[in-house]
Amino acid sequence: MKLVNMLVKTTDAKMKDVKTALADAGINVRSIVVLHEEEVAVAEEAVKTEGAKKENNTADAAVSEDKKPVS
Repeated sequence: MKLVNMLVKTTDAKMKDVKTALADAGINVRSIVVLHEEEVAVAEEAVKTEGAKKENNTADAAVSEDKKPVS
């Protein structure tokens, strides 16, 4: 038998869900240990969302200006 330690990084996942997913894939999980956990700042998420909105608004403005996409 070979024992292997692995590090799995997740976003918004619970240990039970990770263990279930690995078990469903046929992987026998002996234990799960949380090494580090942090909260993502709301402002950080807002910056990502705002960036996506700006890209969409720029494309929408180009379409509405000439009523056709700018190439």
